[in-house]
Amino acid sequence: MFIEEGVNVVICEAHRGGQFDATNFVQRPAITAITKISRDHVENLGGNLQHIAWHKSGIFRDQALALSVPQDQEVEGEIERRAAEIGAPFQFISNKKALLEFLENDQIENIPPEQRENCALAAKIAHGFLHQSLDGREVLA
Repeated sequence: MFIEEGVNVVICEAHRGGQFDATNFVQRPAITAITKISRDHVENLGGNLQHIAWHKSGIFRDQALALSVPQDQEVEGEIERRAAEIGAPFQFISNKKALLEFLENDQIENIPPEQRENCALAAKIAHGFLHQSLDGREVLA
């Protein structure tokens, strides 16, 4: 469908997981990202957070930037291990630091605390994609 329509950019959210998810069809993504991993997927992806992290990090691809919000310690270790195994350059983002690249302090305070993580992740994804699209030229925020 995307090819038929001539789509240049697709933002695709995995449904329940990553490794075996039906949406995991993109072989050369520009960027992959993981939001906060919690126990809401235990029934489908495994009995503990580390197993869920293994599944979620299945979206990573060799040479494609992989990002994540801060996670529980056991989850961070699994995500870092999988990124290295797959060959994906990886980084955890700092919420406040990522948001300060695009917003003023008083603007950040207006974002509800529970939304700041995902806002920071979205901002880093957009910035990373634009940076790649411009062949490394500086992106003006």
